Amino acid sequence: MWKTINNNDIKKIIIRDPEPFDWYQRYSGVKDLVAQYVRKTDHILMLGCGNSRLSEDMYDDGFTTISNIDISKVCIDQMVEKYRDKTGLTWQQMNCSALEFPDESFDVVLDKGTLDSVLCGEGSTSNAGKTLSEITRVLKPNGVLVCIS
Repeated sequence: MWKTINNNDIKKIIIRDPEPFDWYQRYSGVKDLVAQYVRKTDHILMLGCGNSRLSEDMYDDGFTTISNIDISKVCIDQMVEKYRDKTGLTWQQMNCSALEFPDESFDVVLDKGTLDSVLCGEGSTSNAGKTLSEITRVLKPNGVLVCIS
């Protein structure tokens, strides 16, 4: 039986295990794929960043503008503190199905497991549709969605 996890449970998990966690692959495992579609100068939206090191590793590899969002305030607060010296990384609590960015803001939206997570929740089909509509809205013309699932 599945149990719904609330924000307090997430906070306890993150505090108990503050180490970064990368779903599916680390940057080294997707670096070649990213290089095919993403330029170092692109404005990138990292959808559902969690406490992954993906943005840090991409930043260290020369990607200079990465906006990171996650629904968890606990995660975002942790990442703001951890990466305050990396000025090209920004962090905001935000729901991926209701993005608070203007139209055509990003060259690239990078999703590594977020849509999978959305599809496991209540109202999954509707929320996935909203998320994809929001991604389309914030991508610039000829923008790219990199979805690692």
